[in-house]
Amino acid sequence: QPLPRSFQDGIELMGYWLSQPTVHAGDRLYVRLFWRVTAQPTQSYTVFAHLNQAGQVAVGSDDLPGHGSCKTSDWQPGEVVMNELQLVVPADLPDGLYDVNVGLYRLETMQRLDVTGSVDDQISLGIIEVGR
Repeated sequence: QPLPRSFQDGIELMGYWLSQPTVHAGDRLYVRLFWRVTAQPTQSYTVFAHLNQAGQVAVGSDDLPGHGSCKTSDWQPGEVVMNELQLVVPADLPDGLYDVNVGLYRLETMQRLDVTGSVDDQISLGIIEVGR
């Protein structure tokens, strides 16, 4: 799904792909993010994907791009980088609708990278349903 959104430090989210619109206990939701590099990033950032409900993180996955083999500080202008995160749905997660949110942050400070037009420095990819 195309979703061009600009982050600070030369990073743009071009789009994303979610493996399924509905998940069940024990399922894995795969979130693929497609990044475009507009200027060489100055820092190494951790990517996060969270399922949120009522503003609270219910399930999360945080990792360096490529599990550390493709750090953002090594990205070059003009590159397009695909990054995949896996969210494992716990057995006790209540049924319902959850927002899928993504973003970047500095692990050392836990400071999120600014997203143009966002008040909480994360991007909503839409809603998925958790059911039995």
